[in-house]
Amino acid sequence: MLEGMTQSSPTVSIIMPCYNGAEYIEEAVASVLAQNFKDWELLIVNDGSSDASAKLIDDFAATDARITAIHNPTPSGPAKARNVALKQAAGRYITFLDSDDAWYANKLTRQLEAFERTGAAVVFANYRTMDARSKRLGRVVCLHTFICRKTLFRGNPIGMLTGMYDTHKTGGVQLIPENVICGEDWAMWFNLLNGQGRK
Repeated sequence: MLEGMTQSSPTVSIIMPCYNGAEYIEEAVASVLAQNFKDWELLIVNDGSSDASAKLIDDFAATDARITAIHNPTPSGPAKARNVALKQAAGRYITFLDSDDAWYANKLTRQLEAFERTGAAVVFANYRTMDARSKRLGRVVCLHTFICRKTLFRGNPIGMLTGMYDTHKTGGVQLIPENVICGEDWAMWFNLLNGQGRK
């Protein structure tokens, strides 16, 4: 399963919201294209951007069939934008990458290997911080090695750009709560481990 496969549905769906991210999105998409695991789809939601994001996203979709451009006419916020893409996601595994973040080339491979090795429903990782010019700041955000519902009561240990879940274990695609003021990603992971919010 860890080699690119020809099948009707991709193995991994990558969800990317974008609001006025023209300055950074090319690097984010490039980090997806550079993945050594190739069987993915990238759903990019232009969330009513007023900069050049819409054209860039259309250009990405025109040059790679695995990329889908979705356009919201007005800004809706990251939770709603992600949900628009999640409703179209066809992959067994769901993961997230914001338009101002980037992945290492082995991100998908290593996490899929972790699913196979552990049988977990959710896999996540440590991550590094970088500045607006993509310079690594040297700070590594270290996360728990194991989480459960009790862990999530104390706070959100999952960096959104590192989290991935297996829809076969969670009962389907998990939508993100839109009625919270902040911490919608925290609410999603909590609901996911409680078996709520399924599509």
